[in-house]
Amino acid sequence: MSKRDDTNTLLVCCLSIYLFGRNTRVVVVVVSTLGRARARANKGGDVVGMTARSSSGSGRDALVAYLTLFGCGVAIGAAMYPILLGGDVLEKKKKKKEEKRGERAHAIDDEEEEEEEAYEHDHRTTSSSLSSSSSKTLYATDDIVREHFTRNVQFFGQTGQETIADAFVVVVGLGGVGSHCASMLLRSGVRKLRVVDFDQVSLSSLNRHAVATREDVGKPKADVLRKHFAKIFPEAEIEVCNAMCEKKNEEMVLGVWKNSSKESEKMSPSYVVDCIDNCDTKVDLLEACVRRKIPVVSSGGAGSKCDPTRLKLCDISNANFDPLMRAIKYNLRKKHGISHGVDCLVSVEKQVRELVTEVDLKEGETLRDYQVVPNFRVRTIPVLGTVPAMFGCALASFVLCKLSKTVELSPDEGNDVDTKIVAYQMQLDRLKDREENRGSGKCALDIDINDIAYLMKDVWQRRDARALAKSGDDLATTPWKALNNLEFCRWDVTKPSSIDNLVLFERNECDEWEESGEHAIQRAFLKEPELVQVVTKRLRRVKLEHSIKVDKIIK
Repeated sequence: MSKRDDTNTLLVCCLSIYLFGRNTRVVVVVVSTLGRARARANKGGDVVGMTARSSSGSGRDALVAYLTLFGCGVAIGAAMYPILLGGDVLEKKKKKKEEKRGERAHAIDDEEEEEEEAYEHDHRTTSSSLSSSSSKTLYATDDIVREHFTRNVQFFGQTGQETIADAFVVVVGLGGVGSHCASMLLRSGVRKLRVVDFDQVSLSSLNRHAVATREDVGKPKADVLRKHFAKIFPEAEIEVCNAMCEKKNEEMVLGVWKNSSKESEKMSPSYVVDCIDNCDTKVDLLEACVRRKIPVVSSGGAGSKCDPTRLKLCDISNANFDPLMRAIKYNLRKKHGISHGVDCLVSVEKQVRELVTEVDLKEGETLRDYQVVPNFRVRTIPVLGTVPAMFGCALASFVLCKLSKTVELSPDEGNDVDTKIVAYQMQLDRLKDREENRGSGKCALDIDINDIAYLMKDVWQRRDARALAKSGDDLATTPWKALNNLEFCRWDVTKPSSIDNLVLFERNECDEWEESGEHAIQRAFLKEPELVQVVTKRLRRVKLEHSIKVDKIIK
């Protein structure tokens, strides 16, 4: 064939490939068809050439035959391709498109679900690695973990830090105090944390919460902590308990560690941190910890406080500065016979802001508008966000030092009435003598020296009730008298001697008052209305602060 013929053949081939696709399979079909057509054309060309040479014809007929055969071959190949191969290819292309659309649909999942899946994956991976390796192994093999806690190791030592890492800590209440406490425990290397709270993040809690953002509003506090904690210390394990701390949930809150595949690895809490803001549940939790012999530290009220220099760690027997802890101490002793042995953190600062009252409410509002859970609490106390954070960090620091066993740290063992302890003990002894003289034999008073100190200092300011009444309850003009000249007696002589039924008089006045009998208050109201008003006001405050219904906000 001539060069012209080859050119025409090449053009036909290129055109076929362009028209019927650039797919490899198409090319193979076209080339195969071309090869067969050309072979036939060559044979035909030879026959024609022989005939031509014998008959003296030209090579034009050979060219025509070749092109005809080639064209037929290409046409047949092009026609058969979609029939033989194209259907399969089109079907596969359709399936691929559908698969891609499905993948894109799955990829547009909700962000929280993706984060949850990522956490669960990390959690399973972490759990597996933790169960198979000790803290010592982890610190030795993981450079990131070792660098993360290098400052802690420098402080507690390697052994102390490993002890902290192996501990199991429960934080109950995840508001301003609890969230900061749990966060610092995690950041300091505690690998097993159980976080407990029934509540959800609110907009008003963002001024004091450790990790919550506006995106977390309306979500359970425990879940929010877990999500953020997975980004801070992914090697840790976090147990979430979205439930109220009640007696029926005691095992859920204080039970053994559950995220373990081996029964032998299940352990009881190493420490419990009480950051609850409700009196009832607080008492129940502390009683359960004492009964189960689980170390516990309890937070007092951080609401309406602002002075960072007034925080104090002490035994609950000495926690007379905080109204919430006084109520807790009173009810622990009254209901369960527990008067000491519970560590607590309180602020000795007096409240600088008062609760929201009915007077402060807008038209149409009630205190119920501030409730999240019926009959639980009303969010009516002002809170400076920095103070709960300080409480939480102080609690975490205390627990870490206790867990490490390398730092000597303990609550104040001394009494808050150091300089006056003798005088207060004298007042308690006088009250016991007075009560015994009223009846027969020895009298068991439900009052101790700390209650006496509270009444003397906080309620009566070391002044007798008549002096306060005469001066209009103004301490600046109220004459001060030596404690030796003052004594407690019953205000309502018909009722038992209790912390909310004791009035401070001069010693001779106590005898006169009790001799007046059951009509003492009525007579005093006629002769001394100011006295009745002052005493009633102060004893009402005492009753409120020591009632089990007292709900002071920690968060």
